[in-house]
Amino acid sequence: DANLLIGILWGRRLLYHANAPNALNKEQWGTRPGKSATDVLLMKHFTYTMMHLSQTGAGTFDNDAKSCYDPIVISLANLRSHQLGIPLSACSLLEQFLSKAHYRLRTGLGLSDEFYSSSDGPYLHGPGQGSREGPCLWLIISTLALDAMPYRATPICFRDPVTTFSSSRFMDGYVDDTTAWTNDFTHSLQYGDDPVRLAQQLHQSAQRWEELLSVTGGALELPKCFYYLITFAFTKEGRPYLRSPDQFPAPPIRVHDHTTSTTSTIRQLPCTKFHKTLGVMQAPSLSSDGEFQRLQTKIQRLAKLILPARLTAEETWTYVYCSLRPAIPWSSPIVNLNKSQWKRLMAPLLPVLLNNLGYPRTFPRAVVYAPIELGGLGL
Repeated sequence: DANLLIGILWGRRLLYHANAPNALNKEQWGTRPGKSATDVLLMKHFTYTMMHLSQTGAGTFDNDAKSCYDPIVISLANLRSHQLGIPLSACSLLEQFLSKAHYRLRTGLGLSDEFYSSSDGPYLHGPGQGSREGPCLWLIISTLALDAMPYRATPICFRDPVTTFSSSRFMDGYVDDTTAWTNDFTHSLQYGDDPVRLAQQLHQSAQRWEELLSVTGGALELPKCFYYLITFAFTKEGRPYLRSPDQFPAPPIRVHDHTTSTTSTIRQLPCTKFHKTLGVMQAPSLSSDGEFQRLQTKIQRLAKLILPARLTAEETWTYVYCSLRPAIPWSSPIVNLNKSQWKRLMAPLLPVLLNNLGYPRTFPRAVVYAPIELGGLGL
């Protein structure tokens, strides 16, 4: 199987070989051994928290790449693969396989007689959907683009009071979902936040990322992009608060799309507006209300689905371990929900589960949540 062979070469050998000596940019977290989406979400939450602790402003540009696997230029991917250690013979194999492959449709009626390939017309870029090498190819291409960000972008930087230690980065990415960061830490501490200055720096970072994606064969999904300008002000009593966009003058951010030769105005969101990132609702205000509302809606929907199903005890345990547990606590390491909020969230669903398991609805909650090793149900 050619897909399995290429997957072993790129998805296993190259991935671990390049990751071991830190040859890949650390700001791309997707498809990396030992990395997860929770790491990116925590990093984003900690960055928002650092802004509140230091009372310094910043700009964030959240964007999504358009069909990241499909437009990968295979010649560039092969050059990057050879740079990271793949032999030229394997690179030649991948190029010949993709250029001569016949793509058919498989349906319930069987395999289609007609097919399409690169030899029939324009060259088909990208490894195609379902390929084992696709995630690794995007990883090495996106990290190559991230390596070029420092030449025309301003990072976000935090320093300790005596400037002995500092931490800076340009972006946080998980596969095709990325967030560009920028600030002017020293200027904000000495003179206060300058929204015009932040907007200009953020525009440079956003345009730079669009150009890098365009050069590597990709593009930004500009209608899905948005940005925050996070600036602080103080009341007469000295209490800090986040300013809304109508309280400070800042030019709008317009990004030129080199694939379509059009210019789009990016949406600016107020700092209290939640956005969904990797399945979790977050906002620069650090409020967890958006994630609470998302979980509440989801649990109510699950309760309505499971109520008329009349599952057996064994089927209910399968549902809990395979579906419920992976979905509900997903955001618990990131958001700050207290005990009473979790109690309100589980109120519609827990009685249904207990009834299906053969326990009364008023079963002591301490026993319900206690681990099985200590005599509890382990829910």
